[in-house]
Amino acid sequence: MKIRRETYLYDICIGIFEELYAKAEPKAVFKKLLDSGALEGNGYLNYFMPAEQQREIILKHCKKHKLSKKETDAVAFEVILGCSPASSK
Repeated sequence: MKIRRETYLYDICIGIFEELYAKAEPKAVFKKLLDSGALEGNGYLNYFMPAEQQREIILKHCKKHKLSKKETDAVAFEVILGCSPASSK
């Protein structure tokens, strides 16, 4: 059961990353960035989105999936410390 829930949260994170990069400067397709290795190292620094806008997208997805506060915090932590676009230029 726990593995299923972790997979579910992972899928939510992927959905968030897809929206973040679709709305970032410059816009990009997250899956293509992953497949090409463009995000390895500090590749995510080539993309920008203000922190507040990122937070709004994260919370929107968490609310849509009716996540608990603990799950929302875990998803936000994973996204923000993962490969989200830079929040400062």
